[in-house]
Amino acid sequence: MSSTYAKPVDEKPRSTAEADLTKYKSAADIVHNVMKKLVELSVDGANILELCVKGDQLIEEGTGAVYNKTVKGIKVTKGSLTHYSSIIDLSDPVASSRTLVKGDVVKLHLGAHIDGFASVAAETLVVGATPDAPVTGRQADAIKAAWHAAEIAMRLVKAGNKNWAVTDAVNKVTAAWDCKAVEGMLSCQHEQNVIDGKKRIILNPGEQQKKDFETATFAENEVYGIDILVTTGEDGKARMEDTKATVYQRDSTITYQLKMKNSRAVFSEVQKKAGSLPFNIRALEDEKKARLGLQEACQHALVKPYDVM
Repeated sequence: MSSTYAKPVDEKPRSTAEADLTKYKSAADIVHNVMKKLVELSVDGANILELCVKGDQLIEEGTGAVYNKTVKGIKVTKGSLTHYSSIIDLSDPVASSRTLVKGDVVKLHLGAHIDGFASVAAETLVVGATPDAPVTGRQADAIKAAWHAAEIAMRLVKAGNKNWAVTDAVNKVTAAWDCKAVEGMLSCQHEQNVIDGKKRIILNPGEQQKKDFETATFAENEVYGIDILVTTGEDGKARMEDTKATVYQRDSTITYQLKMKNSRAVFSEVQKKAGSLPFNIRALEDEKKARLGLQEACQHALVKPYDVM
């Protein structure tokens, strides 16, 4: 469960602050509308890859209707992920015939940005659940715990509060449902072209993470993406899946001259399409060439892969 919490930025001239907030809100409205449509389409027999492609298509249509892509200084992009059953995060099918079946737990995770101002959202559902046949048992506990934890987290992200207040509250809420927040998962500050900013909130930290994690105080006009992941597992730990990464992100702090022609071409495409924001490999022109090109970029830390958990 994920959402973007935004306020205008007073440090900028008023006209600029209002324009930035409009971009956040416009991106959020688009993501919200696409999410509603994908929830409707997440039914027994739906193809997972087709859901992702449909999400991309709808987000592109939505951003295209708000801002003309040729307007100077305005850049739009899109992305949609679908996870099912035991997959926690960062799985984006590239070529798959896998379809949803009744009882699957599905996480829809969408994001869009306008001129680098990103809004993200996530929804968890169980295929086939209805008011007359609701989700029950531990699946229901986890979903309910995540929803309540997200609600209280968003209310605690306010000026003067510290990140640990959110961590502690989420732990208490999830415990009430006999669940745990997934250990070490992060919610980060958003800025233009940045969704993993310096100020962060950690969920269910281990002892060493508590010692190492930096305390942060929320300030007026900051923007955060709140990402709540909950498990019924006793230890709350995520485990890496033996699955190829499909989501990557460029590290704009690293410079290196790539040696291979294909690597340079792929990296150039990444810079053009995604900048420093996360992207799925499916968004690149040729997936096979992209995988080869990204290998060298990853080896030299120009691009980092997101492990599937």
